[in-house]
Amino acid sequence: MDSNKYFTFKVEEDYYALPVEMINQIIGIQSITSVPNQPNYLIGVINLRGMIIPIVDFRMRMNFDTKEYNDRTSIVITENGNVLVGFIVDEVTEVLEIEDKKISKQSDKKNRKENALIDGFYKTEDFIVKILNYTQITQH
Repeated sequence: MDSNKYFTFKVEEDYYALPVEMINQIIGIQSITSVPNQPNYLIGVINLRGMIIPIVDFRMRMNFDTKEYNDRTSIVITENGNVLVGFIVDEVTEVLEIEDKKISKQSDKKNRKENALIDGFYKTEDFIVKILNYTQITQH
């Protein structure tokens, strides 16, 4: 049985997941310094213990309306190689162990640009989790 652990979070009523090995840490909302001439979803950078980390508003990245941050809003710091990127999410949920064979892959090629952000879907008893394509969500 090939399975992997996925870190899940919510934006609006949708659930998203990334492999846990990509999660560096989860922090609360911090002061964000804006950076000009960037895509609208790349809202700025933070200084985290001397490291400058770009911050992506995940709501904007997925074309949701912006929303005021609250006590459930978090910044999920991800790491790929030596590159750190933070994502502002509405709510951190749980870690799921998902068998590879239970992930449904994308089949709809009509919305290729939107679907490029999602690698597949996993259905729980209560909701569907969108497995993200990390490379695509961090490109701009």
